[in-house]
Parts: sequence; structure tokens; C-alpha cells
Amino acid sequence: MAYETAYSKELKRNDITALEANQYFHEGILTDSKAFQCSEVCSVPLTCANFTKKSSEWNKSPYFRSPDASITHSDNCSIKTKKNAQYNETEEGSSRVLSDLDFLNLNIDLNQGFTEQKPTNTSTPSPNINLDGKKTMSNGGEKYIRTEIPQIKSLSKIVTYYFSDDWDNNKLIIKVKGGEVISFNDLFQNLDSENDILKPPKIYYAEAKVIDKGDYYILLFNSACSLKGLLRKPTFLINKNRLKTKKILLNKLIRLSQPNKLCQLFFFGTFIVKDNQYINFNLDSTKSDFSANIFILE
Repeated sequence: MAYETAYSKELKRNDITALEANQYFHEGILTDSKAFQCSEVCSVPLTCANFTKKSSEWNKSPYFRSPDASITHSDNCSIKTKKNAQYNETEEGSSRVLSDLDFLNLNIDLNQGFTEQKPTNTSTPSPNINLDGKKTMSNGGEKYIRTEIPQIKSLSKIVTYYFSDDWDNNKLIIKVKGGEVISFNDLFQNLDSENDILKPPKIYYAEAKVIDKGDYYILLFNSACSLKGLLRKPTFLINKNRLKTKKILLNKLIRLSQPNKLCQLFFFGTFIVKDNQYINFNLDSTKSDFSANIFILE
């Protein structure tokens, strides 16, 4: 049985995705792949698969699993409540609870981007899931029709969903502010395989490297891309003064600036041509903090 999220006993925090757990390991924040459970109120133990692997080593993106399927969830566990109320089928898995929804809510304005999410430790269930619904009758008896809609507020979270095996990335399933419904493939562009920079705003991603230039870092995509007739490898410069309050990102850049280290770099926003010579990330394309619109998978 696979789980979308888990409770981290090290962080004492609910709703950690497996992708976030993997990144927290590489950032030195989490250390134990088995220090997870179903939720704060349910002690079913979970293990994060691919916890220590880098993205280049994945056969499958990280996920949570229970080492013993026979363990019973607590009575007030939301997983048990959903399973009992929402479907009576032989197929199990909390991922199913999400994968057959009509749509996801991406809680951003595409012209403004993501805002920085401050970590919180909470003992209450996540407010991002609405568990209201309605009952209907089927041949198997009374059944619950779910209306919960995940509210996605961060770049790392939408990347988690994008790489999940439980979604059809061509399906119109993402609703953004203003009511527009798009697909994952409308939102994401892999610049390693599709080098013409398409109409933004999008989440662009590709293999990249980090170069330490003393006072600043250069984030450099490895693939040459085309924009307004110019063919260049897109770059993003981050002055180290802007990283004084962003220790997690700073430590990640320090690690990745070592020779021959590669990463998967995700950027939400637009690009600009500068001095008719360079293709740069456009820092003015979003009104939010730049770090909220960059995500790096090691």
C-alpha cells in the first residue's frame, strides 16, 4: 500500500510528501527513512522508499509504504475514515483517494507565482483537504462521493504530483486561480527534450549544474534552448547576499557547486533575452519571493 503523505516523527509535522522527505534527507534535515507514520493520530509505521537516492538514481519517484499491511489504523485515522466512507472496493491505497478526483486546485495566480511557505508544526489535520461530501446509492449499497480538493501552494508539491504514477499528465485536472483548468503537460516543459521555450508562464525543468562564482552562484541548464532566435543555455544568477535568510537553499547550492555534480532544476516563471547574448530567468516575471519559484532535486 502506497501513501501520498506521512507524519514525520523527526520534524513532528503532518503531510510530508515522500519527495519532500527525500530532499530533506539531502539537506541534512531528516536522517531516518523509517521515522514516519500514517499521521500524528495514527501510529501505523511507514518507510520512505528511495529516501537516500538522488533523482538520477530513481527507477520510481520516492513514496511511502507500510512494511506490514496487516497493521490496523486507529479509529480516528483519516485514511481509515476515507476508506470506510468513500469506497468499498478491493483495491487499496491512499494514492487512489487522490488520483480519481476531478481536479486539483493549484492555489496561485499564474502571473504572480508561488509564495514562500513557512514551515509549521501542527497537531491538527491539514486544512488543505475538504472532507465534506455526499452519499449516493449503488449496487453495492451506500457509497460516499468525495469532494475533497487538494490545495497546492508550493512548487515542490506540484512537482510531487507531476511525477506521481497516479496521474494522467495529459488530463485537464489542474484548476488555477481564475477558474482556468489545465493539464500537467500544459504547465510543465522539459527543456532537455523540448528546447524551444514555449509560451509562459510554465514550470520549466531540465538537468542543471551550480557554479560558485565567489559573490554569487550561477544556476545553468545543461541544454541549449531557443528564445527569440537566440540559442543559449538558460542561466540564473543568485547573489549570495540574497541567501542570508535562506539557509536550506544556500546549503543545497554549496553541495551542488562541487565539481561534476548535477541536479534537476525547476523554475516557474518566464525567460528574457539579455544584451542579445544570454537567456536568463526573469526575476520580474513573478511578484513573489524568487526562492519559492525555484526547486532543485538532487
